[in-house]
This record gives sequence, C-alpha cells and structure tokens, in this order.
Amino acid sequence: MGPFICPWNCPARTYFSYFCRMKGKNLTIAQIIKQLDIEAINDMQEAVLNAAKNHKDIQVLSPTGTGKTLGYLFPLSQSIARNQKANQALIICPTRELVLQVEAVFKKMQTPFSITACYGGHPFSVERKNLAESPQIIVGTPGRLLDHFNRRTIDPETIHHLILDEFDKSLEFGFHNEMKQIAAKLRNIEKKYLISATEIDELPAFVDIKKPHSVNYLKRNKVNQKLLIQKHMVTDNKYEALYEVLSSLEDKSCIVFCNHRATIDNLVEFLSEKKMTFAAYHGKLEQEERELSITQLRNGSTNILISTDLAARGLDIPQLDCIIHFHIPKYEKEFTHRNGRTARMHAHGSAIILLKETDEFSYLDQNIPTFKLDQKPVTHPDWITLKLPLGRKDKINKIDIVGFMYKTIGLNKEELGIIEVKDRISYTAVAADKAKMIEEKGKDQRIKGKLAKFHIV
Repeated sequence: MGPFICPWNCPARTYFSYFCRMKGKNLTIAQIIKQLDIEAINDMQEAVLNAAKNHKDIQVLSPTGTGKTLGYLFPLSQSIARNQKANQALIICPTRELVLQVEAVFKKMQTPFSITACYGGHPFSVERKNLAESPQIIVGTPGRLLDHFNRRTIDPETIHHLILDEFDKSLEFGFHNEMKQIAAKLRNIEKKYLISATEIDELPAFVDIKKPHSVNYLKRNKVNQKLLIQKHMVTDNKYEALYEVLSSLEDKSCIVFCNHRATIDNLVEFLSEKKMTFAAYHGKLEQEERELSITQLRNGSTNILISTDLAARGLDIPQLDCIIHFHIPKYEKEFTHRNGRTARMHAHGSAIILLKETDEFSYLDQNIPTFKLDQKPVTHPDWITLKLPLGRKDKINKIDIVGFMYKTIGLNKEELGIIEVKDRISYTAVAADKAKMIEEKGKDQRIKGKLAKFHIV
C-alpha cells in the first residue's frame, strides 16, 4: 500500500493535527514542537513540564523573553480531557495584548482543543457566543472574566486548571479584587500555575497556595553577558539627543521607553518633523492602533517603537537590536524588564540610556561606557504595511492573500513580507515601492468575492 494522500491536499502537519482530532488523542509534546516549527523546548519549559507531573501548585519565575507562555501551555495541552466538551482551564492575564498573544500561541500549537479570548474593548456578545460552544480553554483579563462569571456565561464547576500569567503585573495594575472574586468561584481547581518575571515577597491569601513548587530561572539569567549597556549624555535638548542616537542606529530595530504618555505625544510630533518612520504605543490608544503599531514593528514597516512600560512585558515582539531609555524608570525591575526586550536567548543586544548630569539612580553602574554617535541621513524601511478590512470572520486566510498578491497583482516572493490575519482586519507587509501600485490595482479586484480594498497605513 502506498503512502496516504490527504483528500484536501493539505500540508502533512495540518492533516496530522486533523487526524488526531478525529481519533480523539492529545498531541504529544514532540508533535506540538513540530507544529510550532521549533527545534526543541528550552530548559525552563522542560523544568515546568517535569514539575507538572508531580506538583499541584507551581510558581514559574523567569525573565521576559524566555518562553513562559509555552512553559505552561505545554503541560496544559497534556492535561486537558479531549472527550470533555467543557471549560477546563482558565488563564488570567493583566493586559489584552497578553491575552491575544496567549490565544495566538495556543492556536499555533494546533492541538485538538479550542480557546476563547475575553477582554475589555471586545464585543461581549461575540464572547458570549464563543463561550456557548464550551471551549476547553478560556484566556482573559480579570475585569472581563469576572463580568462573564457574574453573568454565568462561564461555568466555574468544570474548570480544573488555573493559570495566573504575569501575576505580579496583575497585582501592580490593581486587579487584586477581581482575581479574588474569580478565585472564590473556582471550587474544583486541581492545578495552579503562577507565572511571573519577578519574585513576590508574599502571595495573596486568595491564591490559596502556601508552598508552591518553584521553577526559578531568574538568578540564572540575572547577569546577561550578551547585553551591552551604554549611555548618551544629554547636554541640552533631550529630544535632539534622542534623534542623534536614532540616526546613529541606521536600520537597527529598537523600542524607545518613556515614563509618560505626554512625552510620547511630544516625541510623535518631534520625530514627524524629522521625517522619521516610527510607531507609538501606550494605553490610551485604541486597541486597533496598538495592534497596528506592534504589527509594523514585527513586519519591518518600522524599526522604531516609542512606548510606555506597557511594551516591556507580555507582547509578542521579535528580537530587537536595541532598547533606548528616554526616561530612566524609578525601579530596577522596570529597567530589567525593558532590557529584556533585547539580547534574548542566544542573541546580542544593547541598551542606551539618555542621561543628564543631574540624574542619580542607585541601581545604575557608575562606569557605563558612552555610546558612540555616528549619525547618518534618515532612511525609511524597505517595507510598508497595507491594511485590508477583511479577516478570519470573512473567511479570509493568509493563503488567500498570498495567492492574490502573486497571481492578481504579480508580486514575486521577495516583494511580499509578513501577513497577519485578525478577526476583521488583515495586515500585509509589501515592498515599499509596490505599495501604491497594489492600493490602486487591487481596489477593483476581489478576494473570495469581496473587494480587495488594500490601503497604506
């Protein structure tokens, strides 16, 4: 007998995942690793997997960028009952960005299980409809989840796994009361995970954990030999000093961290006058604007993101070349979290601090080397992002957009970049010199019967 040919002509991995669904089997860790297209799990993730076999309460402490999301999703994927169509696991996150990241990572694992995201700013009616399908995993922000529990759209009786992701940040954001009320409704929890990038002196009583098993990778990563910290002394105008640094980085990717939203607004105006390409990110922006900024950084449409500490943790941002501290954070842990965006895993990176002579921070080394300026003319990225007001809810996927760009528009492989398809919107990175042509040529064409109204963002 010859090899099996999938009747839908789908990739082998997709068919394999489908086959496991039909057979009612959980995918093994090895199979999930293949789905994710990664070589292997890291030491921390393996330690969490081993801990989950023997311990009920697990505290995972590991720096930003070390793969904590997969750290708990791996064992969770092995613990959920495939034949039970009911809410089984609850993941609580402090921000909607982290909620969306967890949802995206889990979907990429292609397990037989369903997941639903719940967060403020998302239509409650859509979430209620999704929850009516009894997804095995629910991920959400504390306020929105409590609203669902109070309206009885989530069944607390069937939930046996509780994960508090970025737990320390949830407490910092003032979600203590919401999480306490949610925890009180969960009477059948069999396993708890507390995930954090910083240690907590004392766990709140509502967690109901006295001595969790600790998987602590903080001390092992405390000194990052791959991170070069430098300073740039500000003698006059701090905005001009930032411009000097940015124009010396050429095409390197970076996040400029500010302590205040008002500063970001001022920088947006200043850098716009300098004709620089950048994106802004902070809590007062609309959700779509925030998602677009992160998308542009991911796909190379911009190399510069100006942000508050909201971008320091809990976002799916690729390896960055550099971090710039426009403002120095008050506490060392915020400084560490910011720096965790670069020099991740096996890569090198740098952090540049804009310093005035009057600045004094006890946690900073007094002998920080000086960043060497090498200003170049302003250049713009090779990519531009196009927005299409169609997404998953319109039955549009990446393959549809790739086919359209190749066959209808006539792009070649080198002119098409990263594509991200969301519920009602899709973003496509294209070669900068092709963007206007696509915008014009595509407006009268169709994708799956719908007008392909791409436009530059």
